[in-house]
Amino acid sequence: MKFLISLCLVGYTLCPAVSRAALLDSTFAGGNGLDGNFFNVVVTNATNSIKITEIGIHANNLTSENFSLYTKSGTYVGSELTSGDWGGSHFSGIVAGAAGSDGTVSHGVVTTIDIPDLILSASSTTGFFAIFDGNIANDNFLNFTNNGTTATVDNVGSDSNLEIQSGTSINGLFTGTTQAGRTANIRITYEVLSSGAVPEPASLAAFGLFGLALIRHRRRKNK
Repeated sequence: MKFLISLCLVGYTLCPAVSRAALLDSTFAGGNGLDGNFFNVVVTNATNSIKITEIGIHANNLTSENFSLYTKSGTYVGSELTSGDWGGSHFSGIVAGAAGSDGTVSHGVVTTIDIPDLILSASSTTGFFAIFDGNIANDNFLNFTNNGTTATVDNVGSDSNLEIQSGTSINGLFTGTTQAGRTANIRITYEVLSSGAVPEPASLAAFGLFGLALIRHRRRKNK
């Protein structure tokens, strides 16, 4: 019995526990807009990594256009015009602005985008760049809110795990004129990973070892 209890404890420890999804908004007040917006996401949780599963944006209209999301390790500041600092896009796809109850885009309406899971380490800072970079004729762009400052970064939303810092807007893909004091209208959907979390393949391997050990234990007991 003690052996089985020990195995159960080991299996529980090796398998990552994931909390329920949480939401963190900056603001969706709107008021202004441009093609793209830079912002930082700071993991203030000193122990646990964060898994981002969705990004919510504030689209200007209902037209479909290519939307891209870029990330980089560390702050975006200083890399607004340097595409090489960002590598390839984390997500790129056709996105249409979500409609409100009146059938049109209105302030406060969130367009939710399901992105590939993005793992941010505990106590880390990650720069983000969100942009409608497709057919300019459609002229869809991201709403942002003037925050009344000229600061490049500013805390515009936080909870016990994350802080959203923004912002700077831009009228092109790593090119054009940048404007500070712009709060990206952003929603982060995320989960808090356990401090002992391991990648899914490792979890499956742990279950396999657990099963083998249990089978061996039963065989020995039956001899």
